[in-house]
Amino acid sequence: MDFNAQDLMEIVNNNEMLVIPQLYFDITEDLLSALILSNLAMWQKAHIQKLLSNGTEITEKNCGIYKFIEPCGDYLYREGDSFVETYKTSKHIISKALSLLKDKGLIKTYKNGNLIFYSVNTSKIKEFSADFAKKSLTSQSKKNDLASEKNNFAKSKFLTSQSENFDAYTYTDKKTENQAEKTQKKSEADATHLGGGKSKKVFLSVADKPSFVSSDIWQDFCQYKKERKESYAQTGLKAFLSKLEKINAKGANVNEALLETMANDWRGVFEPKQSFNTKSKAEGVKKSRQVLREWAAKKMAAENEIIDGEVIDDNARIQCGF
Repeated sequence: MDFNAQDLMEIVNNNEMLVIPQLYFDITEDLLSALILSNLAMWQKAHIQKLLSNGTEITEKNCGIYKFIEPCGDYLYREGDSFVETYKTSKHIISKALSLLKDKGLIKTYKNGNLIFYSVNTSKIKEFSADFAKKSLTSQSKKNDLASEKNNFAKSKFLTSQSENFDAYTYTDKKTENQAEKTQKKSEADATHLGGGKSKKVFLSVADKPSFVSSDIWQDFCQYKKERKESYAQTGLKAFLSKLEKINAKGANVNEALLETMANDWRGVFEPKQSFNTKSKAEGVKKSRQVLREWAAKKMAAENEIIDGEVIDDNARIQCGF
């Protein structure tokens, strides 16, 4: 038997389980942001309990907890002590989730040296909780009123049809009728569209990755496009992939172009600007020195002086730049 009740109880009671309160998800409307908020609250609670047990007074500065964005060489860093390692995702996605929490005022941050400390804004969470409770009551009241109105309308129609000896009246929600009509019109329009249906827009996927692009960078870029709600029609997708091909054909680094787009929150991808070529510089310096040597050799020939392997007058050596 694959199911065991005792095993299930042990799994559910595991203290390492990640729990997300429904309120956090309702506030953020983002799964990762809600999870980070839940974990920060749990970690901060444990930190405060430790301070209280040591008899330390709780202040706004000492109640925060620090955590690294990604693995680093800081002496306080320990393996696994970063958001990237905890949630198994990229630095870009973690930064967006933290920015969402800060923009909504759900967390506060401050820096102390190289460390970033985080604390949950409990006042803001309570404010959101009260707003959601109020909206929930209002919404439920409207639903009850609408249900009562529909019920009274149906009864009225039924009684009217009975008194006039008509067949029993069947009430159909007008909204359902309108939706059915729209669905039928859409099906008819799709049937007459060239190719048998409308061109459906899709998001970038792992399957679209060009061979010259890093898998990790492409995965982050696909997520970046989804978060921006930027999808492609079939023709647009082909044109975009063709553009990446052209950038790669010019010898430019497509991975760098994708990272630059995400870092600057751009919609499009552009060929990176040419960086300074240190190899070309070295070759130029070498060539310049060779020309200088040849010129110096001719200059000294009249005085029977040879530069390579021979002694040269110090003044002449300085003039030649050797």
